[in-house]
Amino acid sequence: MKEERVHHIENDKDMLAKKKEQKQQYQGDDSTNQGDIEHREKDLDHSFNETEVMLNSQRKDLISKYEHKLKELREELELRMKVEVHEIEERKNQHINELMKNHQEAFTEMKTYYNDITRENLELIRMYKEKLIDIRKQIEQN
Repeated sequence: MKEERVHHIENDKDMLAKKKEQKQQYQGDDSTNQGDIEHREKDLDHSFNETEVMLNSQRKDLISKYEHKLKELREELELRMKVEVHEIEERKNQHINELMKNHQEAFTEMKTYYNDITRENLELIRMYKEKLIDIRKQIEQN
């Protein structure tokens, strides 16, 4: 029994020593793991900050790029608008000129028509005056 007790006590001591050693190893591993975790968190924070800075830089570049494109498109649209307005004004002026030409032609035609009528009427009046003179002469002769 004594041997068993001694063996049991030694076994307990060995187990307690192993337990103590494992606790110390666990605490060492735990502190190492905590250090590793803290180091990884710092690396991740640093990586996150770098990524955030890079993304902000890319965002600013994209914003300036698209603002430049927007400015170019506005200028192009303004130029197109000016060209279209100019073309419309040209068509309007051409239409006005055609109307004026047609009006002038119609006026000239109407003027010629009425001048012809006036000339014919004057010719008729002259002819009737001559007839009247002839008729008066015949009346005198008769």
